[in-house]
Amino acid sequence: MESRGFALLPLQTPGAAERLQIAKEDLLIEMRLLTSTGKRIAGADAIIEIVRHFWWAGPFTILARIPGAMLFLRWLYARLAANRHCSSGACMVHRARKTKRVFFEMP
Repeated sequence: MESRGFALLPLQTPGAAERLQIAKEDLLIEMRLLTSTGKRIAGADAIIEIVRHFWWAGPFTILARIPGAMLFLRWLYARLAANRHCSSGACMVHRARKTKRVFFEMP
């Protein structure tokens, strides 16, 4: 990514929260992008900004311009980010314990 002008740093890097101007507890909620101009972008918006720099990703940037597409991409990103540690299915077991199922019987 450095050949495209991006330097990848873990969000746990000392001083990251201060540079991004966010609380330390919010660092790992979503990916962050700090541009060379100082603009701070997060989540799906950051992904779209990054793919703009790759010729082969042109269709994604065009799709993102469709009205409502960014709302959907932000929703999708939030769902994926919230469940990114669930690939093994461990989260489903945890949710099943917390979820109370209510059944309604029709007369």
